[in-house]
Amino acid sequence: MAEARWGLAWSDRPVEEAALFNPAFCGELIARTVAGYQEARAAALPLALAFVVLPLTLHEPTRRILPGRSNTMLLTWAADRGPLIADLPNRVLALRQHGKRSCSSFNTPLSELVQGDWKRGIAR
Repeated sequence: MAEARWGLAWSDRPVEEAALFNPAFCGELIARTVAGYQEARAAALPLALAFVVLPLTLHEPTRRILPGRSNTMLLTWAADRGPLIADLPNRVLALRQHGKRSCSSFNTPLSELVQGDWKRGIAR
């Protein structure tokens, strides 16, 4: 049933859902993450992390406890929040297609912004 919702036309979705999952909005979230990572680390964002952005930022309970600094280590942060992060893999899988769709709106291909094999990373 959840899969069927992703196939709905934007005009058939609830207004809140259409706004929250708008590809331009989600693309902006990912682009800002890429820019923040590059500024903090002077390196390209690993491809896998690009697909973690939406599940972390669009899930309200997780969003409320996100660190306020971009140089916080994700692994350390997640280790202290095990119960809340336990469902993250399922959210990543559920939003994978939406993340790909959002990234297609970039002026610069995501493959040039992140580190990794773009085609292999999204083909799964």
